Amino acid sequence: MTGSACVPARGAPSLTLLLIVDGTKTFASTARVDALAEAIRAAGAFELSVCFTDQKELYSDPMTAAAERPAGTYDVAIILPHGLDDQTADKVWIVTAVLPWTSPDHWPALLASAYQTQGWLR
Repeated sequence: MTGSACVPARGAPSLTLLLIVDGTKTFASTARVDALAEAIRAAGAFELSVCFTDQKELYSDPMTAAAERPAGTYDVAIILPHGLDDQTADKVWIVTAVLPWTSPDHWPALLASAYQTQGWLR
């Protein structure tokens, strides 16, 4: 994983389309995100894209700070928000087009809705 923009998805079109949004800032955190991406790729069930963002606030939309917006649509987005580095965030967000309103933390669901409206989730 290199660069500062969304890296295009690779793989067969019948796979689940997954976007990882990396808002982490440190080398160690980025290395962990890279290991996560490689493990997901090795599973063989996902077509994977990675997008880097310069998100400043924990509850700001990380895609507004992305160097480049996703070019396609995805089934699932995993958001590793700013704050995982310094432990001001303790959650990884998983968003889909299906809104999980039973969750006590509705922000990821709201982002899922926004991403579906933008055409990034199908």
